[in-house]
Amino acid sequence: MNILITRPYNLAIHSQSRISKLGKKSVIIPFIKINYLAVKIEDNNYNYIILTSQNAITTFENNLWMKDKSILVVGEKTKEILLQKNCKKILFSGENVSDLINSICKKTLVSSNILYISGNHLSYDLESSLKSKSYNITSKVVYNSDAIMELTKNEIRQINDVVEIVMLYSPRTAKIFADLALKYNLYTRNKVVICISDRCVDSIAKLKWKEIKVSSAANETKMLELI
Repeated sequence: MNILITRPYNLAIHSQSRISKLGKKSVIIPFIKINYLAVKIEDNNYNYIILTSQNAITTFENNLWMKDKSILVVGEKTKEILLQKNCKKILFSGENVSDLINSICKKTLVSSNILYISGNHLSYDLESSLKSKSYNITSKVVYNSDAIMELTKNEIRQINDVVEIVMLYSPRTAKIFADLALKYNLYTRNKVVICISDRCVDSIAKLKWKEIKVSSAANETKMLELI
């Protein structure tokens, strides 16, 4: 059984390790490329820092003061990585942005000064949502996430002839995969696709699959249970 991991390479290598421990083989073909920005950010007396993606953690290396702040995160894995980087004040806020916003509204003062570090492509406008609730929030883009526009002949061969299961970790990745599948006539009828959410399913609706499975929660652990 060969499993296609479609997430950015820096995240995919961790996924590959987890899949290997299950006794399964995997192929990494990222459908999104992450380009980190060497951004220096001034500490404007921020009370909290928000992260909704593991990719934003890299900016801590250029802004060491962030490690001493109270950090609000989405995802248990993000929390785990921050702990490994000696961040002490991590306030875990659930598995999705809705959980995060609810947690902020319940546990923080509206007068709090909040920094939101993220990529250039957002699936949810968290900044506007919190500003509508009168929170003082500043956003900084610390990485770019660019869609892969081309596949190599080897990647096409691997997807068509080797891959049996496709793992889709976000609606955006699902859309990019679907666009490239139509562009290159990728063969998906004999494959199982595992989606992190129902929104992913909507993005691949034009493709034919052997089976579509949807994770019961928006995290990789639940996705792996479907293999």
